This record gives sequence, C-alpha cells and structure tokens, in this order.
Amino acid sequence: PKVSRSASAEGTTQELKVVAVGKNGQRSDAGTVAFDWGMTVSDTSLPKALAPNVVIGAKVIGSSFPDADGSEGIEGMLNGTITSLSDKWSSAQLSGTVDIRLTQPRTIVRW
Repeated sequence: PKVSRSASAEGTTQELKVVAVGKNGQRSDAGTVAFDWGMTVSDTSLPKALAPNVVIGAKVIGSSFPDADGSEGIEGMLNGTITSLSDKWSSAQLSGTVDIRLTQPRTIVRW
C-alpha cells in the first residue's frame, strides 16, 4: 500500500487508520497509529533556488590543457550557454588544471 498526505498537512506526524485483514477476509476493528514522516510537507514541495552562474564574464587565464583541442577551444568552457556543437569544451587529456579569473571575489562551495 502507498501512504500519502495532502499538501495542506501540517507538522511531521500523521494519524493512520490501520485495519488487519485475515486470510479468511475477516477485518479487524480499526486502530490508529501516529506515523512520523520526519519532515513537513513544505520540506519536499518547494524547490531550492538555482545557484547563480558565477562564471559569466570570467576569463580563462591559464590551463594545463592545450589552447585548442580540436574545434572545441577552452574559451567555450565559461560562456554560460549550451546552444550548439561549438558552444562547449572538451579535451582528450584525462586530467589537468584551469585557472579562472572571476569578475569579483566569490566563495565556491560546489561545482
């Protein structure tokens, strides 16, 4: 069985009605149990705000990758869009470093 609750539910617990059904089809008297969801409805229904793109206007100032590895130059790494085949960057090199100058000081916590 699926357990759900309405979008207007409040708090983290919900009273559930429980009825046991025997192999012979006989039903027991109903009982209730407090089910703890561990979160409120609003904890799951509101999407988190998108993180701002902090590299718009930034420049690649150094890299251990070749300047142009085929047709996908490193300048495509930071343009902030994905619109065509020329609008991306890749390298055959398995690992390396890129130095980026942002437009202002930023704290980067994930990427």
